[in-house]
Amino acid sequence: MKTTLFLLFWVAVGLSFSLAQTDTTKAKPTFKFPSAIVIDFGIGGQMPFADMRTNFKNNLNAGGKINFFTPQHYIFGLGMDYIYADQIRTDVVANLRNPDGLIIDKMGTTSSIALGQRGFYINASVGKLFLLNPQKRRREGIEARFMVGYLQHKIRLKVPGTDMVQIQGEYIKGYDRLTAGVAIQQYIGYRYMSPNRLINIFAGIDFLQGFTRNLRGYNFDQQRADTELRVDILLGFRAGISIPFPIYTEKISKNQELFFY
Repeated sequence: MKTTLFLLFWVAVGLSFSLAQTDTTKAKPTFKFPSAIVIDFGIGGQMPFADMRTNFKNNLNAGGKINFFTPQHYIFGLGMDYIYADQIRTDVVANLRNPDGLIIDKMGTTSSIALGQRGFYINASVGKLFLLNPQKRRREGIEARFMVGYLQHKIRLKVPGTDMVQIQGEYIKGYDRLTAGVAIQQYIGYRYMSPNRLINIFAGIDFLQGFTRNLRGYNFDQQRADTELRVDILLGFRAGISIPFPIYTEKISKNQELFFY
């Protein structure tokens, strides 16, 4: 009898321990990051190389990107960068200037003209965030991306007034070097998103290679056709802020404290 009671006692203890373990497991589910929409806003600078360096100096760029983050930290994005600069290397209107560097308009008065760079890069990207500390419930780590898109740039001629007819209307197209084509870009950087949602930043280096052509086909200042394939290279640094929007599901709910961070 005593032996039977002893065995029943230890069976009851074992069952209680097993149920306790089961309850604990239910109370603390395995952590999993939800998907998320992340909007980036960034600004940076780029140095030109190859054919891009012929006409242009360093530029500034500003842009944004809409990203989709998967629970496995893969990233898919659509973005656009605006390129601008107020100084360039090539004086495309040198043949129109007088010895004082000014241009005479149709009224016989002289005036100066400002030259700069304008352009944009539209792209789609795929990448991944490699977490530096996977045990922490935040997306912080090294981000690597590959992008492909459309690059366009030109020389901006800021003409004062409307009397300088030799650089207006259809004539300006012979000087602005409007150029465009397919471009690829690689990016590597650091991304941090704080648990309190107050600090969401990124910074990194990008390397762009554009395979472009002059869309005008003829340069007035050089008096020749310009139809050769170009290789435009830009090396730059950018930094910015992010706004994350986590996507919670029934399996990954906010009430379970499975935070995006």
